[in-house]
Amino acid sequence: MFKYRLTHLSKQIKHKFPAKWVVRIDLNDHTDVLNVLKQEHIYETRATEFVSEKLLKLKPGFEMELFKQCCKQKKKVRTVIMLEGFDEISPFYKDTVIDLLQALRRTAVDQLWVTTRPHMREYLEDKLQHLSNILEPFSKGNQVEFLTKFWRLKDWFTEQEGKEGEVEKDKLDSYAEQLNKKLAKSISDKDREFAGTPLLTRMLAEAFDEEVKTSYNSAKSMPELPVKQDLLELYGRCIERKK
Repeated sequence: MFKYRLTHLSKQIKHKFPAKWVVRIDLNDHTDVLNVLKQEHIYETRATEFVSEKLLKLKPGFEMELFKQCCKQKKKVRTVIMLEGFDEISPFYKDTVIDLLQALRRTAVDQLWVTTRPHMREYLEDKLQHLSNILEPFSKGNQVEFLTKFWRLKDWFTEQEGKEGEVEKDKLDSYAEQLNKKLAKSISDKDREFAGTPLLTRMLAEAFDEEVKTSYNSAKSMPELPVKQDLLELYGRCIERKK
């Protein structure tokens, strides 16, 4: 969920500020070097060396030196460092990453981003003394809107768009609403922290792509829905689609 959002955010920052050097790092991919860093004292210079050499794996020479210089002092090229999955490397490396973040904050890095699931939010806020931005879960309306927009980008829809009126488009809305209701009934999630995640909605869109296509091309006004739809069934469908 967060990876998709941070990827999109990094692209938006780069598009709006082309001169910024935006780097995105998945912490879960670097537990081996984080384990080594646990034994060290992390000061500013060591932090920039660690990021450039161990996390980004920049080649020695101009690129690496430029990155280090951009982190040491304000340059025309400003650095933005984005760290994903803080919760995924906790509790083993959370203190190490906090020390790394604290050291980077004392450098000339322009922006520091770190993502986590809600249960680690207060811990990060306390350690970094900075309030977080919270991503709101999808509402039921958001979910239906996402599903229909996803399906309307498919070739089988765009090939017929223009030939069919709003009545045919409503078939997608109807399918999305009914499918979403079936899944919602199988999940006990009052605050929608899980059911409202965009990733789960995307999984739903991909898992029922073929069924939606059949329903859309059918003469029937009401969609044919699966007898049951729970998380186990949804995950099973997603795995089958990836084979």
